[in-house]
Amino acid sequence: MIRSPVVRPFADQRGVSTIELALVMPILIMFFAAIVDFANGFAANLALENAASRAVELASAPGQVQKNYDYLKTEAMLASGRPAEAVTISAWLECNGARQSAFDRVCGDGEQIARYVSVEITSVFKPTFGWEKLWGAGGVNGIPISGDAVVRLQ
Repeated sequence: MIRSPVVRPFADQRGVSTIELALVMPILIMFFAAIVDFANGFAANLALENAASRAVELASAPGQVQKNYDYLKTEAMLASGRPAEAVTISAWLECNGARQSAFDRVCGDGEQIARYVSVEITSVFKPTFGWEKLWGAGGVNGIPISGDAVVRLQ
């Protein structure tokens, strides 16, 4: 029996797995790179959250309400490694759930008093592989991230 030389090359299966791997490998590498960047971005955001929480804990440490909480900015800067411009400290008073204009104001008789202090820290995350340009998220400088924490003092 004579075999046709045209049919024989298509019957040979050697090297098929190498070709399949070559086709799939770039997709796997991109998937892995995206996972690494996402994990790094999540970790950076979590670090800002932890730094804000650490700073806001100091607001309740003295045990009494104070008039000025600017010292929290220093703690937030040290904990996050961010400059002063990236840290925002807010203090406000709510009387019966309505936010008031002055923190040191006194609520009326019978009104529920609630004083709060918040710390927000902002930063920019720059992915290792430059995904922000591909997805259109953020901008040339990276993806904005922030961490914040609030504590009720009274």
